[in-house]
Amino acid sequence: MLTIRPIEDKAKQEELCTLCGIEFLPDDLAYSCYEADKFIGVCQFLLRGGCVYLHHLATARDVDDFGAKFIMGRAALNYADLAGFCDAYYDTPDDEKLAKMVGFKLNDKGEWYFDLRGFFESPCSCDKH
Repeated sequence: MLTIRPIEDKAKQEELCTLCGIEFLPDDLAYSCYEADKFIGVCQFLLRGGCVYLHHLATARDVDDFGAKFIMGRAALNYADLAGFCDAYYDTPDDEKLAKMVGFKLNDKGEWYFDLRGFFESPCSCDKH
């Protein structure tokens, strides 16, 4: 079973980003993903100006787990939604299929955008988006 948890220590965040081969963004919040004790990946995102900016959904260099990246992305967006952030942007996604699965769509400006309003409400509204 996959476990997603916040990374509260910036040194740990930097270490995990290195394991994934991505740039460490010290101003970003981050989640890690584990399966049992095995490190799977990391997600970095920024809450700023009423918006959430998803920067990285990455797995460790020796791991290829689409599902883990999807779950980390949704976890970050759910956190942002609970914190009152409704507009989400995904900066230069590596995988367009993943961006779409998480819920992003290209807007008129060519940005990957996701309107979180009502998305995580019960009953699940994912089929409305």
